[in-house]
Amino acid sequence: MKQFIYTCLIAFSAIHVGFAQDQNIEATYVMKIDLNVEENLKNVPKAFQSEARKNLETANKEGVYVDYTLKADGKKSVYQLVEKISNDNSISAQVVKMMTMMDKEPLYKLIDNNEYTKLYDMFGKRYQIKDQLINFNWKITREKTKINGYDVTKATGVINDSIPVTAWYAPQITVKDGPDRFWGLPGLIVKVDGKNEKADFSIQLKDLKITDKPVKINVPTEKKTYTMKEYEEEMRIWEQNIREQMNQGVETD
Repeated sequence: MKQFIYTCLIAFSAIHVGFAQDQNIEATYVMKIDLNVEENLKNVPKAFQSEARKNLETANKEGVYVDYTLKADGKKSVYQLVEKISNDNSISAQVVKMMTMMDKEPLYKLIDNNEYTKLYDMFGKRYQIKDQLINFNWKITREKTKINGYDVTKATGVINDSIPVTAWYAPQITVKDGPDRFWGLPGLIVKVDGKNEKADFSIQLKDLKITDKPVKINVPTEKKTYTMKEYEEEMRIWEQNIREQMNQGVETD
């Protein structure tokens, strides 16, 4: 099981009537994840691959779901995982616990400044990522449907210039924001589907409240900040050390 936990940690170290623009929203999203079994096994020594494969396949069969909240005022937003106390010992529940450990800190988007910031607390070391918002190069299509009672329009985009992503946004909710790092469409993003090398994911709105009350969004400030590229390099070194220890049969706490 410990080898499976490290596999999950590595997987998720890789991977948000017309309303006025200044109205505030409080939303809840649910993310569903399908782990890429073969890709994740590349990080596992051969001696542990059989057990890891079984656990990854079981997690996909059980279903991995995580809730997030989004608070936004049209200029800035905060997106945060909802931590839940559970006695569930299923494999999928263990994956969620690992995700909670990796992703428990909020993500802040500063729309006017075209930047985001995100905190990570990795094994006693605190990182604050500060970088530019992603340009998804959205292409709005004519395809429309309803999701959770909202009229939505389909848009397609790319991550890192090559990875396709599909979003559905609600033009009647004129907040140019959405779950996770997704943003930039002329309406709230209600659903987004995409993938990275470790997993496929789908994030969908399940509850939305419009409020006139100010949304409290306090963006943190650390003495040192990292770009996402710098943080990913730190994680690459950490992953390499974990793999070396596993290959050598070293027990890691």
